[in-house]
Amino acid sequence: DLDAATPFDLYELAFRYDAKAYSTAVKPWAFKLLFERGYAAALYFDPDVLFYGGLDEVNLLLHAKGFVLTPHATRPNPDDGAWQTDRQILRTGVYNLGFLGLSRRKYANAVDHFVDWWGERLRGEGANDVARGMHYDQAWAGFIPAFYPSKTNEILVDPRYNVAYWNLHERGSEIVVDDGAASYRGAPLVFVHFSGASADRFRVDDLSPYQMRYRAADFPNLRPLFEAYANATKAASTYSSTPYAFSTFDNGAPIP
Repeated sequence: DLDAATPFDLYELAFRYDAKAYSTAVKPWAFKLLFERGYAAALYFDPDVLFYGGLDEVNLLLHAKGFVLTPHATRPNPDDGAWQTDRQILRTGVYNLGFLGLSRRKYANAVDHFVDWWGERLRGEGANDVARGMHYDQAWAGFIPAFYPSKTNEILVDPRYNVAYWNLHERGSEIVVDDGAASYRGAPLVFVHFSGASADRFRVDDLSPYQMRYRAADFPNLRPLFEAYANATKAASTYSSTPYAFSTFDNGAPIP
């Protein structure tokens, strides 16, 4: 079905990219497919997101806005040189596209333009090559507030959304976990993004292999969240070692 919404052969992306880049490069066309099927709005979440609260606020925003985005952080990182720094976030993208909400209800022209433009960019510039200004599909979202009027987009800075290793410096100590429920300063946490916490390499003590600043001991209040996620992913790790089907030609030769 995705082929019908894509103006070129999807095998082009499958052969050009690895599994992760391919899965993010088709994201614009997945949105387009849903819109062509008549859906007025759609939400995307990475598969390593876990929900602790409802999305009523986001759904309401999608009745008034065309784009709903969350930034990686809303406060500067500590200036200690440890990964992840503000400059590193700048290079991978100010906004984290592990979550994205798009709606055609009021601003269909803007949303349609972005989806088509974004999809064309990812056709050849959707790899993970930070030195060349690419980090999968993500960095391109930085153009949304520049391309389209401010009334079309909502930059959701509420700290209960998209909690992850990249914003623990501003949110980690404020989260309370009680009997499976999580809250931030007394309000229900909405979702946590366990980036890097894949079943085949995740250690709770590290929080994420993508950062070097914190250990679980720095946020003992968060250990129940990370332990619960680790246990859940272990049960779903059946395909973690399955090779990418498009990494080689039929004769086994690697695709360059």
